[in-house]
Amino acid sequence: MANRTSNQLSAKFVETTKKLGNHLDGDGLYLQVQEGSRGISKSWIFRYQRNKRVREMGFGALKDVGLQAARQKLAECRKLLLDGKDPLYEKNLKKSLNVPTFSECCEAYIEAHKADWKNSKSELQWRNTLKNDAKSLSNIKVDFISTPLVLKVLQPIWTVKNDTARKLRGRIERVLDYAKSLGHRTGENPAAMKGNLEFSLAKKPQKAEHQPSLYWKELSVFIKELRSREVISRLALEFLILTATRTSEVINAQWDEIDLKEKVWLIPANRMKAAKEHAIPLSESAIKVLEKVKDLHGKWVFPNNMKKNPISNMAMLEVVRGMQGYKDKTSKKPIVVHGFRSTFRTWASEATNFPSEIAEAALAHSNPNKVEAAYLRSHQFQNRIALMDRYALLAEGVFDNSQVIEFNNVPQII
Repeated sequence: MANRTSNQLSAKFVETTKKLGNHLDGDGLYLQVQEGSRGISKSWIFRYQRNKRVREMGFGALKDVGLQAARQKLAECRKLLLDGKDPLYEKNLKKSLNVPTFSECCEAYIEAHKADWKNSKSELQWRNTLKNDAKSLSNIKVDFISTPLVLKVLQPIWTVKNDTARKLRGRIERVLDYAKSLGHRTGENPAAMKGNLEFSLAKKPQKAEHQPSLYWKELSVFIKELRSREVISRLALEFLILTATRTSEVINAQWDEIDLKEKVWLIPANRMKAAKEHAIPLSESAIKVLEKVKDLHGKWVFPNNMKKNPISNMAMLEVVRGMQGYKDKTSKKPIVVHGFRSTFRTWASEATNFPSEIAEAALAHSNPNKVEAAYLRSHQFQNRIALMDRYALLAEGVFDNSQVIEFNNVPQII
């Protein structure tokens, strides 16, 4: 099958030719010239016959493998043939020994990217979903993972645990893209949705996950009971409620972010979910919380018992779990820490005449109307000060639960 006339191509021809097709150099080595979307591409292929079957093996692109290097690869392959071995089989065998399993690649990806995540909870979520929900992929070499194997993981949970399944699919896709970037895979990503999994998985509407929240009319009672506790995590929880912020933002709060004189907490962009700096007006009630903890640590606002690090992300949840009887009005599920943002938003909507844009800005939600957002920029913060002050009055039990809270005539906390 092979042509025994060797070294037929010159270096100049190899570099300059644009003639499409396969150009024989000799002994089964061809320069393959093709035209694609990005223009002319050149690569080396080796054709040989084994057990009466013609086989084809790639040596790489011309930009990576020059003429002499291709001939050297050819010599090595022909020696294997003389020894009774199949060059392509030996290549794949050697490659498979160096390819990591999905589990190993997950670990490498997490280590490479965990610095990008804002808190340790993200890393834990990645580890848990990939380890538990994608367990069947763990010991499979990443270059053997196919679309049917990915579907075997996703289909059983796609409709019953859709939010988990969607996050899992995205994480599998990223890990396999990472494997490809390291040279452990080739071809399309079997976890890609568009043009791939979208044909096998139902188009379930994405619904916002409702966090069990305290109804705002119960807030003053909750705050009164909360203040009967003596742990620092209860102060952190009260501060979270009064500022309508997230767990990670509070537990990682630092004193250099807070201006007690100006009554402002400025959270830097790298600690915000939207990656944008967020200024929070501090009510008198929030200031009182800070006064109680200001001498505990030089850096962390809410330090742990060892006074070395901030409190854990579970500390406030443990406080909530210890306060029995508080449940979501609709789902009847026990309330959670993140639900207090919903408490604030529902109160602002049902019991105030503040524009919704002000409440959304207080929650650090972006305004989709750019013109409106630009107009609000000059007025927004003063309005947010008024809104947060009134929310603190609600927490203090100053406002009657039946009245609509206006912009003016605000009673003072005694």
